[in-house]
Amino acid sequence: MSQDDVTRKIYYKRAVQFDAKEKSFEASINMCHQKLNTTEKRSFSYNHGRVECIYTEKKANIGTFMHISFCYPGSATSLIPDPSSLPTTALEEQEPPDGKSFLEGDVFAIIQGNHVVMVRNQTQGNLVEAYCRAALSMCQMTEEAAMVDLEQIANIDKLALLQEEGLAGVALSATLYEATRERFLEQKRSSLWRAIKDIGDEVRNIFASDDAEAIEEAIQKKSINIRLLISLDQRTKGLEILSDRFDTAGEEVLADSDGFVLVTKKGRRILPDQVAVTKQGRFHPSGRSLSRKLAFAELQNYLDELKESGVIMT
Repeated sequence: MSQDDVTRKIYYKRAVQFDAKEKSFEASINMCHQKLNTTEKRSFSYNHGRVECIYTEKKANIGTFMHISFCYPGSATSLIPDPSSLPTTALEEQEPPDGKSFLEGDVFAIIQGNHVVMVRNQTQGNLVEAYCRAALSMCQMTEEAAMVDLEQIANIDKLALLQEEGLAGVALSATLYEATRERFLEQKRSSLWRAIKDIGDEVRNIFASDDAEAIEEAIQKKSINIRLLISLDQRTKGLEILSDRFDTAGEEVLADSDGFVLVTKKGRRILPDQVAVTKQGRFHPSGRSLSRKLAFAELQNYLDELKESGVIMT
């Protein structure tokens, strides 16, 4: 590997709503791509920009390779002059060449049946799901488009650890700043997130008698954060049923654990990035993207590892 290589997380997900025997996720996408046989046809509006499958190929006994890009068509970028003897400098606007757009981010994926391995580059959104839904809808495969839901698969070792030791608590691992709590409240209408807002208000009340201006400044500078732990007092008698339900809830959190840390009864902490089946891979940069050939080779190696370990049963 080159010293210029970068580390990216490889994700394994599964299209659980598709029937692998009748018509798998891969088969549905390939059927659609027979109609969408140009990059123009595989281009869709997404998140105020454009998502596009710029490369796709079905390889026998391996799967369907896809390179999906995201850009803001025709938008300029900013150039930073090299350091100089000048005290200050200004950014320069650079328009893209005619017929081209600047890449914002991309994702490489291999779909094998209902199994998907992918690596994101310079993007946080799920471009694979967004693109596949749009493509299937364009092909009037509305039922299949509605079924596109790529689920993360829990790490079986962590699940076994949770089952063996039991759950002592679920901690909110993300720091909840004043600047973001309202956004959480808008996105998460559950009583849990409403309770977090109430906690934040109570923190304000604790300091109400102090210098209000200084406290407000501390909040704005993100100097105050709130950490939440949901736990069950194991010393209380008669809670066997609730304790069992608490352990089950921990297993459910494993399936969708972003932002939470599970704490077992023996004090072990299971972090969000340890829950899903993932791997850190090394990739070779190509401008703002990655070398396509080497990226697919790394993904293919991970597919083979998942089969050897029994995560993927063929």
